[in-house]
Amino acid sequence: MTSPNGIPLDSVIVRLYYNYDVVSDTPVDTQQVIVTDPNKIVDVAVYTPGYVFVRQLFLNYLPRGPVPHFLWDGRDLHGAIAPSGEYLVRYAIDSVIVKYSIVVIDAQASATTDPLGHFILTGDRLPVGTVFDSYTTDNVYNRTLQVRSDLELILIRLTLRADYPSVQLKKDQRTTAGFTLG
Repeated sequence: MTSPNGIPLDSVIVRLYYNYDVVSDTPVDTQQVIVTDPNKIVDVAVYTPGYVFVRQLFLNYLPRGPVPHFLWDGRDLHGAIAPSGEYLVRYAIDSVIVKYSIVVIDAQASATTDPLGHFILTGDRLPVGTVFDSYTTDNVYNRTLQVRSDLELILIRLTLRADYPSVQLKKDQRTTAGFTLG
């Protein structure tokens, strides 16, 4: 990341917007979590793909029957917005993990440049090929999507902004590119 005259820029925020293909109009995550014993605690939490805890969505008792789908607002346990990427919503009853549901969030800051103007996007920030069910803000199933290999990269530093609408990146493959801000 450099200025127009080639000076490396530090502290540039890198924001990712993924592009998607519609895969289906019916959900792929069809496994229901059923409470059979209302005396067992239901635990719904968000994790990274490396199983690092991000946020608790629900931890309490529920009556017998299906556990509802929990919509995550993309914030971590401190209320900060999580970086763009793939996440897992874990549904557990007592100590038994019943399932993980994939969630992809985008339009968030995912990296910041260093003093040399470099930034790294880790694999969990590039969920290329990931298939997941999308939901409306009202928690209603919308459609099933797949993350494409092209994405929009937006670079922001103070009042400067640069949009790169079609950047080709591949998961688990090093890509070197030059970007200019200003």
